[in-house]
Amino acid sequence: MNQRGHYYTIVFFTLLTLFFMLWFQSREKRVAIVETRQKSIALNLEDAQTRQIFEDALPLFYPDPILAGRAQKEIEQAASKVYRRSAGKSAIQRTTLWELGGMYLKFVLVYLILLYLTFQAVLRLGLWRFVREEKERATFSVSFWRSLRRLGKENSAQNRIAAGQALGRLLIYAFGYIILFSPAYVLAYAFKSEFNHSTIPVMLALGLASNGLLILYSNKYYHLLAGESRKGYVRTALAKNYRSGYDEISLKAILRNRAQAWQGHLLQQILPNARNQYWLTVKEQGAYLITGLIIIEMGLNIQGHLCYQLLQEVYFENWARVALISWGLFMLLKMTDIFVDWRFQKSEAAKWHE
Repeated sequence: MNQRGHYYTIVFFTLLTLFFMLWFQSREKRVAIVETRQKSIALNLEDAQTRQIFEDALPLFYPDPILAGRAQKEIEQAASKVYRRSAGKSAIQRTTLWELGGMYLKFVLVYLILLYLTFQAVLRLGLWRFVREEKERATFSVSFWRSLRRLGKENSAQNRIAAGQALGRLLIYAFGYIILFSPAYVLAYAFKSEFNHSTIPVMLALGLASNGLLILYSNKYYHLLAGESRKGYVRTALAKNYRSGYDEISLKAILRNRAQAWQGHLLQQILPNARNQYWLTVKEQGAYLITGLIIIEMGLNIQGHLCYQLLQEVYFENWARVALISWGLFMLLKMTDIFVDWRFQKSEAAKWHE
């Protein structure tokens, strides 16, 4: 991986962001001159009393209903634009750059915690599915169907208990899939209707168990494991008397995910290679996670967080700040790419020196 390319990209987008920020600021100064002249006729039509006076006075100046409708539409658009800009300026005064920096650091902290948690969860879920299929275990739906067939042939207490257990496992599995594939805002509003500054635990929970992230990337890791298990070095390990039975791999060992748990087993050879390949996928996982956090903060209107602030800046047309926040998100993504490439190169170098 060429790290120099990352640095060139960072410099290019930094210069581009500075250009847009300076251009937008100069543009806002020119707009401010026009707004100063418009303040005398500015209307806040979101205020009920002001709107009532405006609607009562409009027919006096425009008796023709068609002309009155056109004038009302034009005045409402102009007043809304002026009011939005003035409100945006007051928002800038309330939210300082230091506060914006604090929001960014909070976003970075949540992102790093979630990236670590999702990475560890992906390794365990992918390995659990691989071991389960190597044990030739039937899927939960197939197990339930088989238990029903046995119950139909012999209506005994033992078969009824087995069918009930199979149904319970299937329902838990289905409910887990529904949760993991659900959009974050659907889950959030199902349990809570209002969100405020103290919602970092909620964001961590939603980022970990929503938007299909865990299912998508655990499946990718599973396919890496399955591909590695069919390579030539696995047959060489078998010839060297490595154990190949997967019944000895327990769920507890998978959750611990320690190398000592499969010492002398084929997994000792398969796991390091699959995990090293998965490192490159972490870049994609990081981009997916950043997008998910943006959706969570914007969709839930979580005040005091970076992406809700970004939404406000877009609404108030504070484009210089929009460019600054976007640059910060881009830098977070590039730092992830640089770290992942460095980690992958380090792993590859260590493998060649063994």
